[in-house]
Amino acid sequence: MKYYIFTYGCQMNKNDSEMVSGILKSSGWEEARNVVDSDLVVINTCSVRLHAEERAIGTISALKKLGKKVVVMGCMSEVRGNELMSRFPHVQAVLGPSYEAHILEVLNGERRILVGDERVDFEKYSSANRKEKHSVYVSIMKGCDDFCTYCIVPFTRGRVQSRDPESILEEVRMCVDNGAVEITLLGQNVNDYGKDLSGWDFVSLVERVAAIDGVRRIRFMSPHPANFKKDDITRLANLPQVAPYYHLPLQSGDDEILRRMNRKYTTGEFAELVGFIRESVPNVAIGTDLIVGFPGESDEHFQNTFKFLEKMQFDVVYMAIYSPRPGTAAARQEASFVPAEVAKARYDELLRLQEKISYSINQRYVGTLQEVLIDREDKTTGKFIGRTPTNKTVVFTSIRHVSPGEFVDVRINEAKSWVLYGEAAD
Repeated sequence: MKYYIFTYGCQMNKNDSEMVSGILKSSGWEEARNVVDSDLVVINTCSVRLHAEERAIGTISALKKLGKKVVVMGCMSEVRGNELMSRFPHVQAVLGPSYEAHILEVLNGERRILVGDERVDFEKYSSANRKEKHSVYVSIMKGCDDFCTYCIVPFTRGRVQSRDPESILEEVRMCVDNGAVEITLLGQNVNDYGKDLSGWDFVSLVERVAAIDGVRRIRFMSPHPANFKKDDITRLANLPQVAPYYHLPLQSGDDEILRRMNRKYTTGEFAELVGFIRESVPNVAIGTDLIVGFPGESDEHFQNTFKFLEKMQFDVVYMAIYSPRPGTAAARQEASFVPAEVAKARYDELLRLQEKISYSINQRYVGTLQEVLIDREDKTTGKFIGRTPTNKTVVFTSIRHVSPGEFVDVRINEAKSWVLYGEAAD
């Protein structure tokens, strides 16, 4: 029997798919090369934005004519599970994020729906079938307690559940034994890790991961700015394994909008935090997230965001147009929704600004030597693709053949907004 998995959404979903893949493989299933050759199709869904849900719905619909056994899991399952079961009779089961490890239990017999905020079986992640052996994601927690007014995550992934630290460390050791050199610690707000444990916090966990022999780089996604303390940053800065790239979700550059979002910080506090990171971490790169067109966002609010983005000079910004999510506080503000065409124009304006900023920042890399961790080879061009410690994508040539997981010194000859280009120095 063969299975095929579609994954939509964030790195946590990717890690969840690898976990489910590991469970299936350990039970005798074989991973299919394509959906046509499969007997079972698993669709791991996202609900953060409407577009992600629409893509998943399209995939589920298309599978009806193929006659495959279909299991839908992930965040959309939690909020639209009953609808999915009634709308798509070919769906065998729907699993919320807390129940994805139960995949084997629902493959036979009656159609089932398992949703709700239950304790996650984190141990199942240790047997994940990882696509990239050299760079791996490790889930350290589930859920969120912050209830930002635009965000559906607390309703789909529940409240904070911290994973047992020894279980995390054991999984990291297993990954290193299998060739991992880069570890990315995952959580909705990773710096909330340990709030439900005794004697543990996020930085203490990172320090223990850094002490594991063979771990060359540590990344994490993503800390909440309101809970990220200066002492945390100082401790992280003393760990050479921690990559000098910090992703801090801003969401808006206007204080009134931040208050309506329930983000618990001001632009002034955010700027102070970024300034401290830049002072504490040499050559650090900083990325962020922005939501454009939040309900009630006026031209003045938008201009404040534009000016703040100009001031902060982020290396990279992931932007999204606001998408109302059922059940969230912001979705109830329908009367103040920003017209789609206005939101799109603002999005385009911010994107043009950030493209210029990123281009300018990346010019500083030209002529420098960067330690690049190889991710893959482009078979079409024969060039190699990897990432710097600051998470810049590098495309380069090399006289000798290099493999994923190798570290190579690359001299940067050219820089564009999103990619650096160069040649291996050896």
